[in-house]
This record gives sequence, C-alpha cells and structure tokens, in this order.
Amino acid sequence: YEKLICFGEYHAVEEPEPNSGVMRMRLVPKRVAGNVSSSIALKGSVGSLNSLYLSLDGVLKFDLRIVSKITDVGSPYIDLSLTPSFSATLEGGIKGEFKNNLLEKKVKVFGLPIPDTPFYVYISSGPVIEPSLSASVTTSTGVNFGFKLGVRYENNNWHPYGYNVSKGFSAPDITGNIDGSVFMGIGTEVGISSYGDIIKFIIEKKLGVELSANLSTDLLNSDKYEELSKAKVDLDFVGGVSANALLKLSKRIQLKERFDLFSTQIGINTWKLLPTFSVPEVSDKKPASAKVTVTPKEDLLIPVSIGIGLLDKDDKLTECTYLSPDYRLEKNSKEVDYSYEFCSLKSNETYVACPMVKWMGMDIKATPTQDFTLEEEKVSITTFKVTGSSYSKGAYFNDGLAYDYKFDAATTVEIESLEGIADWGYVYKDPYGNVKRISLMGYGTSYTDTRYAYYRNEAKSTVCLYGYVKYEGDDEYYYGEPHDYPLEYAVHTCPDNNHPHAIDLGLPSGTKWCCMNVGASSPEQYGGYYAWGETSEKSVYNEVTYSYFNGQDTNGDGYIDENKSVVNIGSDIAGTSYDVAHVRMGGSWRMPSFAQQQELMNNCTRTFTQQNGVYGILVTGNNGGQLFLPAAGYRKRSDLVDAGSYGHYWSSSLYPGDDYYDAYSLDFYSGFWDRGTDYRLYGLSVRAVCP
Repeated sequence: YEKLICFGEYHAVEEPEPNSGVMRMRLVPKRVAGNVSSSIALKGSVGSLNSLYLSLDGVLKFDLRIVSKITDVGSPYIDLSLTPSFSATLEGGIKGEFKNNLLEKKVKVFGLPIPDTPFYVYISSGPVIEPSLSASVTTSTGVNFGFKLGVRYENNNWHPYGYNVSKGFSAPDITGNIDGSVFMGIGTEVGISSYGDIIKFIIEKKLGVELSANLSTDLLNSDKYEELSKAKVDLDFVGGVSANALLKLSKRIQLKERFDLFSTQIGINTWKLLPTFSVPEVSDKKPASAKVTVTPKEDLLIPVSIGIGLLDKDDKLTECTYLSPDYRLEKNSKEVDYSYEFCSLKSNETYVACPMVKWMGMDIKATPTQDFTLEEEKVSITTFKVTGSSYSKGAYFNDGLAYDYKFDAATTVEIESLEGIADWGYVYKDPYGNVKRISLMGYGTSYTDTRYAYYRNEAKSTVCLYGYVKYEGDDEYYYGEPHDYPLEYAVHTCPDNNHPHAIDLGLPSGTKWCCMNVGASSPEQYGGYYAWGETSEKSVYNEVTYSYFNGQDTNGDGYIDENKSVVNIGSDIAGTSYDVAHVRMGGSWRMPSFAQQQELMNNCTRTFTQQNGVYGILVTGNNGGQLFLPAAGYRKRSDLVDAGSYGHYWSSSLYPGDDYYDAYSLDFYSGFWDRGTDYRLYGLSVRAVCP
C-alpha cells in the first residue's frame, strides 16, 4: 500500500500513580479505524500539440477502509468498504501558425567569379514583407467520478450498502491567444555560392520596421477589461545579421544550418487596445445627485467610446452614459470633459462609480472603481396628519377639475440649516404626475404647513410628498426620496378593529348603521339567525318552536294544525324586549324600522362583491360612508338556505293585514335589492341602527 492512516477515539480513566498514590487521568483507546489507499497514474494524448489535440492527466485510486469496534458489552461493529475513484484533468484545443514572405524580390547588384574555383561571390538586395500569425484556443476541465461499496456488521447482522461519491465535471476554463507581426524593410545578402547552387554560404542582413501584437483572453470571463487592457500593438525598428549554410546532396536531400549573428530591436511607438483610468473622482454630492469624473490614459490603436456607469452591490450595471465616442490619443483627452452628473439618486445609499468603454460593440466595465454615499436629505417631512376631511358629490374644485373628497392636512417640514440655501420646501406630486413645489423659504428651519388641501374621488387614497432644496448660485433643484402618506376618509367607516362601529352614511334622518350583524364579531361574519321577535338562536325554525304561535302539531310535521293563534307583540318592536339588537347589544342600538330600511335603499348605492372571501353587498352612502352586508341566507327548519347568494335582514316593522304572520325585511341578491316580507318564524339576519 502507498500509505496507512490509523486514527481512534479514546476515553479517560482515573487511576492512582504507583509511587505517590496521586490520582491521574490516562487516555485509553476506544475505537481504531484504518485506511489503505492505492493509486495508478494515467496519462495520454491524442493529436499533435501544434494543431488539434486532446490530453488527459489523471489518477485511478482505490481506498480500502476498515472500521471496527470491539466492546465487552453487546455485539461487535465492523465496517468494510472499497471506494474506487477516478480524477483527471482534460485539456484540448486547436493551434495554428502562418508565416510567409509575401514579397521577397532581391536583385543581384554585384557578382564576381573566384578564379580557379567553382565558386562566385555575389551581393543581392530588395524589399521584404513578412507577416506572421499564430492563434490558439484551449479548454480544460476537471473530472471526478467514484462510488463506494461496503458491508457493515451491526446488531448481529450484515448490512450491504453502496452510494455514489462522484463530484462530476468542474466548470471549464476556456482561453484564447493570438500573436501576430508584420515586418516591412530591406533584405541584403552577401554570399558565396557554387555553380548550380550545390554549396552556399550567405550572410543575410535585414533592416526595417515590425508591427507586432498579442492578445490573450479568458473566453468565459464576462469582464474583458483586465485582459484587453494588457493587450498592445508595438511598432519597432528591427535589424539583424544571420549566416546561412546550404549543402545540396541531391534534389531531395539538403543540409541547412542557420546562425543568428546579431539582432537589434528599438521601440518606435506602442498602442493599447483599451485605455487605463485613474480612480473616478466624485464631487458636488447633494441629497439626490453627484458628479463623477473619469480620466482616460494611453494612446489607442483604434478609437473607443468612453463613459461612466453606476454599479449596485452585486456589481451589476444599473446606469450608464457615454461621453465621448472617439477617444484615441491621450494628449487630446484634455479637450474633453469626461464628467457626468447622476440625478434621482437616494441619500444614505452607497453607489459604485466605474469607467465604461464601448469596444467592438461591447460594453466593458473598467477599473478602478470608486464607492460613494450621498449626503443625507437636508429637507425632511417629520410629520403628516389629516386634520379634517369632507365629502360632497362633485362639490370641490381644484385646477379646473371637480372632486368628491377634500382632505385638510398638517405637514411639518424641517431643514438642517439655511446656510447657502436659496430656496427650500416640499413637493406635492398629484395622481396625474404633476409636480408642485411648495416653498417654505422665510418660515425658518421648521414649519408646519396647513395651507394646502388634497382632493380625491376616493374615500381612501395616498398623497406623494418629498422635500426639495436649491443652493445659492445653482439653478438646479435637488429632491429627496418620494414617500406616500395615507389619505383616508375614516369618519364614516370602521376606524379600527374594535367593533361594533356606527357608520354614518349621510342619510337625511341622521340614522347610523352598525358595521356588522347582530351576533357577529367582524363585518364579514354572518352573525346569528333570529326569528322575528325572538332574542336567541335555536336549532330548528318552524311553527312549533316559534315563541309567538299557539296551537298543536297533531301530525308531528312542525306545522300547527289545531287551535292556531298568534301572540301580538306589537306592530313595531324596535327598542322593546322583543328587539334582539337592543337586547344583545344594549345602548341605543335597535332593529331598523321598515322606513329606515327604505331610506337606506333610496339614498345609497349597492354593489354585490366579495369582502375577505365573503359574498355580499357593499352599501355606499352619499357622504362616502360604507358598510358591508354579507349574503348570509336564512334558516328554515334545521337548514341554512341561500347562504352566499341571498341576504335577508329583518326590520322591526310588522307587515299589516296578514294576521301578524309576516314582517317586513330587506332582501337582496346579485343585481337586486328591495323591501320584502318574510314568514316570522324563519331565522333571518339582523343589522342594528342607532339615532
């Protein structure tokens, strides 16, 4: 095995020291476990490293693990497992090169035979254009596969097991590299050659300029700036002297050797692909705006666009503007102002300013960046309170428009200091998006404004307010963060959850209706079901169980068929001991009369709707007051009938001319409500009223 690892658990034993008798603690092994590992290295490749290739460098490993626990109590514990695993690095790619002399036309300017030899001396010269290009794309990834098989002896039984321990493939890394150059100049040869060019010895000189470039990038990296900003294009003066020897043994067999004797390279100019930047400068910070300036450097090969962006905490671009579309030379950048003022920002929030470059159609975030936090708002609205509200259909006019509701409010606005301030106050943004500045200049540093009223066509709405400030010598207004404040015509609706409430619907008689049914605890609950004149619920509603019918039910069907008579409890039971609303709710609460139900229908509108999942009608008065009547149905015998579809509500008024068998009621369903009559023994809902 390659290695053996042993580890264990111990427990402490207290025992006396042999000579002194002092008690000492000693650690005793409790469990011992061991691993045995063996591995095999694997390597291989396919293809040429100069073209298309794939290579593998990996390890095949086997882990044998033995865990045992032997105790003097109970059965032993043994765990045997084998874990084969394979981990490797896979790399593949494609590489290519091109190098050629596009123009190498040398003309002999001198030639002289060497007497008594087969050789001659010559000099030739001419222009040379020699491009060179190499490119590669390489990808690599890691892979890890494995599984574990084992058997465990525990509680006097063997338990086989197995599971996957593979980690799979890691994220691939893909890189690309491009190297290129072009040499342009004059080439000169001084040589000795035999006739037939069987033997040649040449001294070659080359003088000219070379344009070279290199670009290496991680193709999966979304931020290209770090790689592209390092890329450059160099223009150099290049010169060199080399010696070439040639021995031609046959047409197919030639021996060549080249020696570089001297070379020089002098830099002429360098161009970058992307500019570098100094740290962005943040100035003129105000409660909602800041000015950011960037300064680009370097001369570029081709023009790029320069801009400024704002990043959020997750480094995502949230706002960007481009200031110059044709930056190329650093000396010309002084003529351009690379500054931009970002507005509508939030105070006490941190922003990250970064230079931006648009290159080859890509928006590239550059470095370095600069964090900044805006000033706290100089103007703040400390309190907002609706001091009064009124309703009258189309009676309020503002900016040429009619409104139903008018809300008076007290708005307290404060400013830290008036030093350097030309104007300050707060802004009202109406529901149509129109902005009105309300100046408080001349009222000190704190003022409670009660001059302004807000108009709406809804009983419940909001108003958008925020502070503003204008500095001396600056024509711009700077605004704080908008905030919505509640406008609610709460005088005629439930102000809280402490039910019941008396709802003012603006009725001519001044009658107020309760916000919920008798026996309910919220406006949406059905509440109790009561026979007319009775003050408690029951399980069966028929003639026999009705308190105010006399007689016998000889058939046992719930109907009185002998000696039937009616107990007269009055033609209007409101406020009496027969009034369930008055008895159960107390105070001035009572059942509504037929006339009061009729007044409700004549002066209010109704909409069949849902409230908190309960069907019913929403009753709206002329003053905007509202109440909800759930469609609770009614009880007949032991059944609940029409719940969720119909509503039946008792009045305190008896229906005349019917031997006192019927009483008036308010009945409704979707699209309909009207006065009606119902049989007194039925269980109906009751909605109370008060003067």
